[in-house]
Amino acid sequence: MSLIADKKIRTLTIQDMDIPPPPTSGQASSSDVGTSAPKPAEPLLPQDDALLVSVRDIMADGYAGAIFAGPPGTGKTWMARKVALALTGGDLDQIAFVQFHPSYQYEDFIQGYAADKAGFSLENRVFALLCKTALEDPTSQFVIVIDEFSRTDVARVFGEALTYIETSKRGLPFRLQSGEEMTIPSNVFILATMNPWDRGVDDVDVALERRFATVPFPPNVEDLKSILERTTLSDEVQSAVTTFFKSVQGQANPYCHIGHAYFAYVSDAASLERLWTYRLHPHFTRATRGDKDLIRKLENQWRDLVVAKIHPTPAAPEDPPVAPE
Repeated sequence: MSLIADKKIRTLTIQDMDIPPPPTSGQASSSDVGTSAPKPAEPLLPQDDALLVSVRDIMADGYAGAIFAGPPGTGKTWMARKVALALTGGDLDQIAFVQFHPSYQYEDFIQGYAADKAGFSLENRVFALLCKTALEDPTSQFVIVIDEFSRTDVARVFGEALTYIETSKRGLPFRLQSGEEMTIPSNVFILATMNPWDRGVDDVDVALERRFATVPFPPNVEDLKSILERTTLSDEVQSAVTTFFKSVQGQANPYCHIGHAYFAYVSDAASLERLWTYRLHPHFTRATRGDKDLIRKLENQWRDLVVAKIHPTPAAPEDPPVAPE
């Protein structure tokens, strides 16, 4: 059964979530997300994958969901998708993807009115539709992936469902604002991603947050090294980038911290320099707003560590020997 076919709700394609698509011509289109689509050709995570094992343990412990929390570029969204695929056996019919943002509402997530030929009609939205489908297929696992979890008033978006996502209340019917009945079954799991330093985190409802397990996603130096090894960068440049990366993680300002995935599309020295110009420097400029000393420090580190290895200064020619008198 289609989860969101013909429904006018805001959903995300894998491309919208900035996830590299699997190498297959059967990639789901934007209209396929959460609806019938070919199973991805990419391999699923192995059953002994450490993160997958942790999520299964979290599910067994009775949490309503898991929040992958880490700075931007640490692979949270990518891994949320991979875990969701592993939990559902790779069936996209059993997964819904959404992204929260400041204007995201209860009417986008649970239930709202949509215009039709007769005027307006009340329609279930992505979470209510997922729950309805999961109720009709109780032996299958369903997952909703919520990107940027803290970018809206999460408690308002969940509304009455906030109480009933708790596993002890799964299967209990409750009334929506419209008076219609809804049930959240036990075979629905929530995977969310969140930057712990995002300004919206402090506004996340405590009652909602305690229903989730938080899985840290710190920047990973070893993953960065693996990325750089696939490039044509010299060993000296790779080492310089790694040193700079470690230095950034050590900054007291948490907004400066970046993940290894920032470097995922670096292939050579030119693309590395473009990364600095178009992504890293703008990020650090925003993160250090009001702190001119820190941005100057980061600029100097990049120049002295990385640029100096890409464009080494030619050694000065030796003075010619002085002829004896």
